[in-house]
Amino acid sequence: MQQASFAFFLIFNFINRDISNIFLLTTLALSIINFDILKDSLKSHRKLIYLILIFTSIVIVSVILNNSSISEIDNYTRLLLLTPLLTITFSDKHYKLIILAASVAASVSLIYTMSLYDHERYWGTSSHPITYANICALMSMVSLYRMFMASNKYDSIIYGLSLIFFLAPMFMTATRGPLVGILICIALIIVLKKSYKLFFSSLIILLLVIFTSNSLSTRLNRMVDINLFDIQANGHVSIRERVAYLHYGILNSTENILIGIGPSTLEPDMKKWITKNNYAVTPRDHLHNEYLDVLVKFGLPALIFLLLIYFYFIKYSISIRNYEILIILFMLMSSQLTQSQFAHHQSITFFMALLYVSISAVKRNSQ
Repeated sequence: MQQASFAFFLIFNFINRDISNIFLLTTLALSIINFDILKDSLKSHRKLIYLILIFTSIVIVSVILNNSSISEIDNYTRLLLLTPLLTITFSDKHYKLIILAASVAASVSLIYTMSLYDHERYWGTSSHPITYANICALMSMVSLYRMFMASNKYDSIIYGLSLIFFLAPMFMTATRGPLVGILICIALIIVLKKSYKLFFSSLIILLLVIFTSNSLSTRLNRMVDINLFDIQANGHVSIRERVAYLHYGILNSTENILIGIGPSTLEPDMKKWITKNNYAVTPRDHLHNEYLDVLVKFGLPALIFLLLIYFYFIKYSISIRNYEILIILFMLMSSQLTQSQFAHHQSITFFMALLYVSISAVKRNSQ
């Protein structure tokens, strides 16, 4: 039952995220009911569970000591709350069909939405184009990896179609952020498969995106004139804000190195800093860089344990030779360079859900 519920969670992320949340809650409830299986799954990954418990505890302590609102810890507890998903396993046959169904849902939603509304940037089911671009980019890289690792031509075609169906809505978001992760994942697949075909085809597509006239190339061209030292010298508001948040984060990274300044303090304190320096930027409650954001809000120990959690996934992926885990993790880690994913429920939930389920892939492959 929980496999079917998780499948619908995955698919409805590209149709209606409120419905997908209902399926996620159902999946978690069904996973907890199977307590013996849950206990075994948690035991087999107890090092990961310990790291997550410590990270979550540090966040809670920081919130309390800095007199921040308890609601601020909501998305940061996702790592812990989603651990029952470690019980879920899929056969490759079923997982393939789920990925294909999700990709079709993403493309049909794109066609339907674009036929009714005139969007400069496509948002999909998310509250922001960047969020939707990241989850589409993640699924496109999972599809690409599985396409090259497929054992037969039929599966390669299925994953190839899924790749196209996920790339189309991602491209329409005109988002630059996922490109870093995409390049890293393509490089990983090239190394694993020693595929010159993938290298040259990726290079051609990248050059076409950069040098042809389209919404994404327009946004990429703006990066040429980035000034990391003079905030006001950046003409485009999005780039100017990110450079400003970077400056603010670096200046405040050592303010309280052990417990941070607290999540509720960040936005009002940033507003004072912006006003004092007369910067033309809008204060936010996150810094658009997860690592700097966690460091400033919760301190260095929180950042260290977050990185240790990621290192666990890297080590586990290599130990069982399942590099799909690396694909998902690299997409998450790279996306966190330009976006605070913990500030967005849909993205951090989607990434972590896929990571937890991918850990069970060793069971899938043995079936």
